[in-house]
Amino acid sequence: MLVGAARLLMLGDAIPEEIIRNALLESFTLHARALVHFFFPSNPWGDDVLAADFFPSPDVWERIRGRMAPVLAKVSPRVGKEVAHLTYARLDVTPEAKRWPVADIATALAAIADTFRVHANPDHLGDLWKPPAPE
Repeated sequence: MLVGAARLLMLGDAIPEEIIRNALLESFTLHARALVHFFFPSNPWGDDVLAADFFPSPDVWERIRGRMAPVLAKVSPRVGKEVAHLTYARLDVTPEAKRWPVADIATALAAIADTFRVHANPDHLGDLWKPPAPE
């Protein structure tokens, strides 16, 4: 993808569709993994920004958010093995298994993001996360 992206940047208007599709998929999966970690952290680093940071305690957020959707539980391991890192494991992924349930992942992330938005301290949220002011 690095070479493909570089070639695209140099081509200008003549961009092959397969490279665009792969770039979009990489972008989607990496962002999905980041959001899964934000909402459902596993072994966070000390400077990671987490959804729990917006609540009085991590327990409050964990109680509100509920269990992780099964489709989200598969995101981080797959991104690690199939997208973010060069692994031998990716050689064993069949063409059928390479398909990503993009709509299901996006729907599950939208639902948990909405739960976060509704319950997080609004003073800690940017304007895009706040509900519109009543007129």
